Amino acid sequence: MALFKKRSPEPEPEPRKPSPNADNSTSPDQAAATIGPLASLDQEQSRWLVTRFMAAMEAGGFPIEEVSSDGALKAANGFTYHLDDLAQRLALEPAKEWDWVVKRHMDAMMTNLRGESATPQQIMCYIAPRLVHLQAAPPEAQESIAAYGREIAPNLHVIACLDLPLMAEMLFSDESLEPLGGWQLLYPHALGNLRKLPGPVLHNLMDVGEMQGVFHAWESQAQDYF
Repeated sequence: MALFKKRSPEPEPEPRKPSPNADNSTSPDQAAATIGPLASLDQEQSRWLVTRFMAAMEAGGFPIEEVSSDGALKAANGFTYHLDDLAQRLALEPAKEWDWVVKRHMDAMMTNLRGESATPQQIMCYIAPRLVHLQAAPPEAQESIAAYGREIAPNLHVIACLDLPLMAEMLFSDESLEPLGGWQLLYPHALGNLRKLPGPVLHNLMDVGEMQGVFHAWESQAQDYF
């Protein structure tokens, strides 16, 4: 498998236990005021999300200690978090589902932070297809990719990837998917997950540097790898 971290932090120390008597210099209200409205959310909705996120981090032993002027939340474990990606995902869901979406996200994040393997439920929530050229994959993984990936062109395969909150994890074999029925069975579900991600924005650029003409660039608004 291959891991691609999202917003790579400095090496984190061991998580500390939250202390109810600790002097927390950053309150959810202060954090929300500093960050301002998040992508696709208004100020009140953004405050709700910041409050839920900070409470979950505190409960998990990774309290938020600082909020930078650019809206980054800095935790005690050395990680820096931005909530625009999660905010965009919330905007695509009915408001009644927001509690569940945030809980799912935070549960998967805590699994990452503790170095644990994704649960079957998390695999179903975060699995998505990823296009891989066989020759670009590690030599030791090429045989297994060719065996289980969906080949759509010579040496071009669609494999499974877990779009987890802190990293995207490409699965170079489907061993971990076998208890759930295998990749061929899970592919339609994974494709549905991919379609739920915030879509990219198309930019039409004129005369880029010495190159003349119209150029089309796609910008992903979410911190994903698809």
